[in-house]
Amino acid sequence: MGRWGKCIVIAAVLVILGTLALPIVYLVRYAGRSGEVRREIARIESEGMPASAADLAGKPIPDSENGAVLYEKAFKYLPAPGARHDQFMMRRFRSFHDNWEDPEMWRQVRTALARYSKALELAEQAAAKPKCRFRIEWAKPLDYSDSQYMHLRYLCRLATARAVMHAKDGNMDQAVESIKLILRMSESMKDEPSLASRMVRYGAIQNATDAVEAVALYGGIDETRARRLCELLAAVDLRDSAAKGLAGERAVGIVIYDRIRSGRMPKWASDRDPDDIVGRMRGILPSGWVLGSDEIYYLKQMRKQIDAAACPYRELAPRIRGAQPDPPRFAIVSAVIVPWGMRAISTRDRAIARLAGGRIFLGLVAYHSRYGAYPRTLEQLRSRLGWRVAPDPFSGKDFVYRRKGAGFLLYSLGEDLRDGGGLDARMGGMGDIVWTRDR
Repeated sequence: MGRWGKCIVIAAVLVILGTLALPIVYLVRYAGRSGEVRREIARIESEGMPASAADLAGKPIPDSENGAVLYEKAFKYLPAPGARHDQFMMRRFRSFHDNWEDPEMWRQVRTALARYSKALELAEQAAAKPKCRFRIEWAKPLDYSDSQYMHLRYLCRLATARAVMHAKDGNMDQAVESIKLILRMSESMKDEPSLASRMVRYGAIQNATDAVEAVALYGGIDETRARRLCELLAAVDLRDSAAKGLAGERAVGIVIYDRIRSGRMPKWASDRDPDDIVGRMRGILPSGWVLGSDEIYYLKQMRKQIDAAACPYRELAPRIRGAQPDPPRFAIVSAVIVPWGMRAISTRDRAIARLAGGRIFLGLVAYHSRYGAYPRTLEQLRSRLGWRVAPDPFSGKDFVYRRKGAGFLLYSLGEDLRDGGGLDARMGGMGDIVWTRDR
């Protein structure tokens, strides 16, 4: 055999050996990734955090104690998804400063409140229950709809409108009770595991603080009622809410990976799109290693976000403003399901700012009720009324406060961490979070 013949034989042997070795290499790497995934999930479980569908579902709650049972009955009285008019009207009514002179708006809102009175009645009963956990089949997370949370958001908007309507009619005690209902519905979300439920909870807090401001505008709040409302706002604790929501979201991701790995994904998730890579990768030898690497990346990203959620937004934003995770090429699933945790953290701090600013707003109203004028400084509110003035979570300092004619301007800096001079971000922008009175 000549020299070229030997070279050909050697090359053929190398190709054969490489072909045989490649699956072995992949299997070894797959086993290593699988072990890494198992160790990280075991670590999550040892920390007492959810890591499975059973953890997300939680321990069964008797129907007699579970407010979700009554909420689900209330939802049946709410407008169907196609009933856009009422939903749009309630969203528009939230911007009460722009609509309070429109008599037709008041008439429509009053009619809607009468139409959905049964839903609010059931919501009051639900919020009085000691626990709340919606019955969601977490083992099929991609089949799950968050309609329960969206319905609860609408109930909070209805309760906001009812509080303002009671204030306009001079029924101040009923107005306070409606604000209390909004806060209790917000508390119903505190044990729900998903990130979506946390966002609805933050939205409910915005509804409650908007209602406080509107009730003060339309009906007036004396010092006794101001102190009562302040106690209700102070009782809401959001410090660990973003971390818990992200931990729940991580467990949802773990369930999704398990379903992909076992081939139990719903048909629509893999076959709807003919170019879907996740659906096509199942059954291919290297796919196990790819999926394991993808899941490890997902779990590491989620751990970073959960750890970051222990910090206030003002400490994180300057370091990573505008930066989002840049997933590697193999991160097929995680590129879709890793949430942007900074949004959860900033929205949490916005809700905290609304609670703290709402309490200061009530203190200013109470001060005016006692002395006939607003204080010159927040320090005067502390010293003369003994009012606790919490710091702005976005600055770490006092809220910006100044007199404005016979009224005042009070605001938090908001997510941009800049003093915008009181440029209102009420409708979801990046500006200041503002409370104001003209008189």
